[in-house]
Amino acid sequence: MKLRNGIILLLIFGAVIITIWLNWPEEKGIARSQNQGKQQAAHCLEGKGEVRAEEGFCAPNFTLNTLDGKKAELYKNNGKPSVVNFWASWCGPCQREMPEFQEAYERYKDKVNFLMVNETETEQDEEAVYDYLRTNNYTFPVLMDRADSGRKTVGMDQYGVLGVPMTYVVAPDGTIMQIHRGEMTKGQIEKMLKEITE
Repeated sequence: MKLRNGIILLLIFGAVIITIWLNWPEEKGIARSQNQGKQQAAHCLEGKGEVRAEEGFCAPNFTLNTLDGKKAELYKNNGKPSVVNFWASWCGPCQREMPEFQEAYERYKDKVNFLMVNETETEQDEEAVYDYLRTNNYTFPVLMDRADSGRKTVGMDQYGVLGVPMTYVVAPDGTIMQIHRGEMTKGQIEKMLKEITE
């Protein structure tokens, strides 16, 4: 009886040791993989990570002119996350989400960079953008992404934006955290901003 109990205890002990041994390298591998991902992400701002307009990769960097003639660069983010919204003044879904983005900008502008990238093709389009923003009292930063001399826009060329609106959330280290295709509701925008600021 004692021998049988001893064998059972030995088998149980052996099974525990084997389980720990089999799972240990996997857990270490996961941790190592996550750390490597964080290290790669830290290099985005230094131009060393893999650039792709997909979640988990380095966001394509860009520099565009703002409506007031200044230059804005995605990677110059002052250590804050960025919301990059590709939109157009003629786009109905864009128009519907603009009041929600204005409200979000007023509440979160100290914690989040808002880069509202307008997809336009001509100077006449830019005049329409000015009028649209002025009429609706929108004060968020607007970057002009104009296609010149057959050049594609940043949205089309670097981000593959085929339709607007489209919103990217970029972490302070330059990695893409979230992608939202199409119109966003007030609740979705609030949820997105809480997730990146809390």
